[in-house]
Order: sequence, then structure tokens, then C-alpha cells
Amino acid sequence: MLKTLDLSDYRLRVSLHKFGQLSFEVSMLEDLPSTFLQPKLVQREETCDSPFTYFKTSYRPHIPNSDKEQVFISSDDYLQETSIGNIILEIDGTYYPPPVEVGILDGIYRKYLIQQGEVTERYLTKTDLENADHIYVFNSVRGLYEISVI
Repeated sequence: MLKTLDLSDYRLRVSLHKFGQLSFEVSMLEDLPSTFLQPKLVQREETCDSPFTYFKTSYRPHIPNSDKEQVFISSDDYLQETSIGNIILEIDGTYYPPPVEVGILDGIYRKYLIQQGEVTERYLTKTDLENADHIYVFNSVRGLYEISVI
């Protein structure tokens, strides 16, 4: 199947099912629409203390569907993540992702950036978001890209 694909960017989803079966899904990686890159803030009322928060699964009830990117704020008023990735705020030339303890997925690319010393974890608030020099979202599929919160 993979031999028939051209040199475009693709997403490969590998799923491990309940009884051990593996499935593979290949789809073209489309550019995100510009409207998606202007996310809305979503204040969470409940805590997200669940294994489904900390591990990548297809069961994500804490992430509501939307045609726009969403930036989640915890019930404790800490910046968490977005609907499709982790978040970094650039403040005075330093890059800060929130720590896992605020209830986020410890993504592969996030771990890499921390191990490389390119980012420093910090508890972040809406005020930090409003005052950030730049706001980035990242994941291992799309890499790092900038968003603007309206």
C-alpha cells in the first residue's frame, strides 16, 4: 500500500484494538485552514484526571469536536493543551509548555523538546497566554506551528 503513494505528506495511524488486532489507516495530510489557526479558549469545569488524558487513545471525551482549534484552560485556571496538540508560549525569548500535572498528554514531540533542553516547563495562565510574544501548537504529525488567540 505505501509503495503506491506519491511524495506528499501523509498521516499513518496505527491502532491497537482491545483484543490485540492492529489496524493501519493512511490519509493525506491536509494543510489546516487559516480559520482553524485562530482558536477559541475553552474553560473546563471538571478536572481531567483520567488515564485517557495522559495516554493517546481514540477515546477522548474530554476533547469536544469543533471546526476551530481549541485552547483548554483547566478548572484550576492553568493552560493545558489544544484539541490536536501541545502548546508552547514564547515569553521573553524562552519557550514554555505547561507541565503534565495540569492534565495533558505527554506527547512524543513534547518529550523530545524537553529532553533537548529547547523548552522549560512552567505553569501557565490566561494572563501568560495574553502576554506571550508567540503561541505555538505542536504534535509529532504536524510539527510546530504558530496560532493566534483572538
